[in-house]
Amino acid sequence: MNKFHAKVAGNILREVGDDEATIGRVAMLVRKEALKTDAEAQMLEDLVDLVFLESYLAGFVATQDRYDIAKFRDILAKMAKKMSACGRAAALTRETRAARTRAADRGRDGGSGRRLVAVTVHRSALSGSPMPLSRGASACRDDACMDAASDL
Repeated sequence: MNKFHAKVAGNILREVGDDEATIGRVAMLVRKEALKTDAEAQMLEDLVDLVFLESYLAGFVATQDRYDIAKFRDILAKMAKKMSACGRAAALTRETRAARTRAADRGRDGGSGRRLVAVTVHRSALSGSPMPLSRGASACRDDACMDAASDL
């Protein structure tokens, strides 16, 4: 899928007259190359993951009846491995606000609590990542990264 989207983005950029260097850079970012070695690629991955966690995770959990908690944990652990320590810290810091929102939504899903599973699995998967970290900005050495994540 990443190759397909890189090609589509490249075609659009060519149509609007962007140079090949820009097209190549965008394609590399879309293909998620060099996540751990390229700061811009890593920040993009972190932002995509944060948007998913905050805006789409609860809906994803609510629609995946065939998945058990272990499957959700596995999916989120794989996501956490792709994130930087700063991204995981931002996700854990932002999780408190998301938990309040999801708890308020419980009444809208028939009280099943399925949406609340999202925040429980989210915290468990992120905390259980290969590089455990504490809550808050202290887990991230890059203040600029934390500032960018908090502005989302």
